Amino acid sequence: MPRSRSGSLLAEYGVALALGVVAVAASRLTVRPFGGAYFYLPLVAVFVAALRGGLLPGLLVVGVCGLGFDYFFLGVPYTFGVSTSEEAHRVAGFVLFGVAGSLIAGRFRAARARAELARREAEAASEEARRIGAQQERLLAVVSHDLRNPLGALRVGLALVSKLGPLGERQRKVVERMRGAADRMEGLVSGVLDLARTRQGAPLAVSRAPARLGAICARVIGELQTAYPEAEIALAVDGDDAGDLDPDRVAQLVSNLVGNAIVHGARDAPVQVRVSGVEGALRLEVENGGDPIPGELLPRLFEPFWRGRSDGHGLGLGLFIVREIARAHGGRIAVRSAVGSTVFEVWLPRRAALDVAGEPPAA
Repeated sequence: MPRSRSGSLLAEYGVALALGVVAVAASRLTVRPFGGAYFYLPLVAVFVAALRGGLLPGLLVVGVCGLGFDYFFLGVPYTFGVSTSEEAHRVAGFVLFGVAGSLIAGRFRAARARAELARREAEAASEEARRIGAQQERLLAVVSHDLRNPLGALRVGLALVSKLGPLGERQRKVVERMRGAADRMEGLVSGVLDLARTRQGAPLAVSRAPARLGAICARVIGELQTAYPEAEIALAVDGDDAGDLDPDRVAQLVSNLVGNAIVHGARDAPVQVRVSGVEGALRLEVENGGDPIPGELLPRLFEPFWRGRSDGHGLGLGLFIVREIARAHGGRIAVRSAVGSTVFEVWLPRRAALDVAGEPPAA
């Protein structure tokens, strides 16, 4: 047995012995005021000793107090032995209650120790998981950054192929498929790099310039119509849609929301994109039909690397990036979903660091 643990056990036995002696002495002091000796104080000492050191220290207090009562209060004073059956019952009752109390307190102590050990192990596992997760994210960010150079070379090569001469129908389809794959890879790499920046505590960088939200939406919808010719997308602009925005970041936001609506929405229902201007703010709504999002999933929609469905579309960063772009502009995003309709609503202030009049409820 290690010396430190042995010393700790000896100390607990010493404390238990002292508690037993103090309990017997306190009982002697209370004999005259209370008209007789009572076992209440010794039972308290039993519980305290068992809670501190476990079952055996509690039993030690039971033994010390039982002998003390026998010697001082039962039978002939200052001798061991009982003279009546009533005294024997009193001693037996104390021993019975003392042992039971020791068992209960000892088990409670053991359960508390196991719970504390489990808590420490869980904290250690959580810290290890966070450390591994941070290392994985850093590695993913480094790899994604290094992928940009060969990916850029691939995109330049694809653009050059189209200028070298006329292509056959099969060649053109192959080039278009490769260009689409390169665009998809570019989106994944950008999403991972954006995630790495936000994980390090830095907001997404935005470069504001005068722009119209409706015009940005129209350009993005035109690009998505090329990628999804079967999708029906309707755009409505109401009021003044001008503001200081980062056109590229806002286009990324719109593309993610509308693309998400196309992929997850009902095929027979159009995707509704609505832009409206209010005093001090711009509002963007993207609505799609289909089954509602379960309520228990709504709080997790904007978490990174999480997808509500195993559909294979991306890494699960789209809505996370949307939220971070809105935050970088000083805005917010909310979602509401019911039978037949899911709506993502984004509020963006027209100007940086400007209070929004009539701002919406917190998302």
